[in-house]
Amino acid sequence: MGIFGFSHGYVHGTDIPHISDVWEYIIGFTITTLGLHVIRAVGGLLILEEKSGRKHLRALGAVTSFIGIYLLLRLKSEPLGMGILAM
Repeated sequence: MGIFGFSHGYVHGTDIPHISDVWEYIIGFTITTLGLHVIRAVGGLLILEEKSGRKHLRALGAVTSFIGIYLLLRLKSEPLGMGILAM
């Protein structure tokens, strides 16, 4: 997860030189990232309150892992670029 976070941040960081207002971008990106983390954490806690919540979270984690593996395999067959997102 840490490698993904670093890579994701790096990619967004490379966008900064092409933007006219760097601080607006950084603040907006930080607020959006914080909001997404809070929503994910609260959602996870709400799911855990259900009787089979732990099982649901594990299933969601497995699905996310399989999607990641699929994307990595697609990346291996395509050059780096946005083509991987155009499924």
